[in-house]
Amino acid sequence: MGGDKERLFKIIEEGDSVEVLNAIKALAEMGGEDVVEKLVELVQKGKGDIRDEAIDALSSMKDKGLVAKKAVSLLKSGKVSVRRKAVELLSHLGRDAIGALVPLLKSDDPNVRKCAVDALGGMKLEEVVPLLLEATYDRDPSVRFTAVRYLLGFGNRMDVKKRVSELLMEAQDLYGITAVTFAIRSIGDRCFVKPLRERLKEERIPFIRHLLYKTLIFLGEDVYHEAIE
Repeated sequence: MGGDKERLFKIIEEGDSVEVLNAIKALAEMGGEDVVEKLVELVQKGKGDIRDEAIDALSSMKDKGLVAKKAVSLLKSGKVSVRRKAVELLSHLGRDAIGALVPLLKSDDPNVRKCAVDALGGMKLEEVVPLLLEATYDRDPSVRFTAVRYLLGFGNRMDVKKRVSELLMEAQDLYGITAVTFAIRSIGDRCFVKPLRERLKEERIPFIRHLLYKTLIFLGEDVYHEAIE
């Protein structure tokens, strides 16, 4: 077995594209930490079909926890395409990847934190909701509102509605208020009428007031006359 692996590793380094693709498939069936590391390396350095085949191979391996532990390093890649593929892989791995992703939510790099949120949110699992809620307190707005976007799939939960209401009051710029009002319209619950009206009392920026009124109207409030005053 060891000899076969070494031969396949050599093909990965020296073979033509067809040979490399076949070697990747064979290595995935063998498994092992050394194989996972080699496939993760191919995702980072490979291109096109070879990168895609490495992703598929990692997705198919039995030890998904090991794959997740090694694959999270890809979220730190300087290549957007690699990070995107890694997010897809980790989301596919599901709950087996949650433990490996949690530490990345505390990374100093907001891009890494956002990728971790994307991977967790892509799982669409109820058990990741507390992690997504925690991410809505992130200091970086792109991380905060990416988490909000994934929470829309759980908009029937009271803790999600409560946090969206809080974010409505906290949002200080157009990006934030646009994201929150979109979330409110997506959830569509009239529990947001009161916080929307409270925000209107203190808001002076015309376009933000327009968004707030638009959202109230969507929720069934008769505020047409108020909005044009």
